[in-house]
Amino acid sequence: MNLSVKLTALFLVLSTVAFADYHWTLQDPFFLSKSAFNLETMIPPPPAHGSAAEKADFSELKKFQDTRTQKDCERAAYEVQVSLEHLFGPKYGPLTEAEVQKLAPFFDKLRNDSDYFTQALKKKWARPRPYMTDSSVSPCVTREVTAAYPSGHAAITRVFADALSQWDPGRKTAFHARANRIAEDRVLSGVHHPTDIEAGKRVGDEVFEKLEASPEYRKQLEALRKTH
Repeated sequence: MNLSVKLTALFLVLSTVAFADYHWTLQDPFFLSKSAFNLETMIPPPPAHGSAAEKADFSELKKFQDTRTQKDCERAAYEVQVSLEHLFGPKYGPLTEAEVQKLAPFFDKLRNDSDYFTQALKKKWARPRPYMTDSSVSPCVTREVTAAYPSGHAAITRVFADALSQWDPGRKTAFHARANRIAEDRVLSGVHHPTDIEAGKRVGDEVFEKLEASPEYRKQLEALRKTH
């Protein structure tokens, strides 16, 4: 077995560990059916190795790597942990600490439902992280063990921004701006290709569309809106 095959095999083993660095245990979906999506058609395949699209991905990664600041990396490092506090809380986001505390249990369920399908897609496509393909990519945050495609952060923050906008429509612009900032920071920090982000946003949109059709989701959201 040559070195490249060994590395690929090791990567596939590691990529089965979902969000190991976040101490997160993935559960069955709370609001959606496990068969809610056809993984074969949910998103297109990632760019082929050596393709023009892949080269464009790495060009964008290198541009961010050459221009990012220490503050950019500090922000991206804070966003690694996938929680309402770290993603939309008061340090960088529009929510107050009191709002985070009230909303967190509901958004933990949304995270789980988004992540359930994202992790399945990561395993299906098994795209290596950028730094595993090109050693000149140097992340400024903790290196990930899961596959790259699609981006879980992009999917989850998209769902969060949409749900938060239903909870408080007056801050819709701020919620979506924050989600886009987090998604871009995943490329800036060197742990995702731009096309991972695009696919993650698409997953987030599809998950949220299904969530809106869930009576239990609507019931729990409405209960939170009444106490807002």
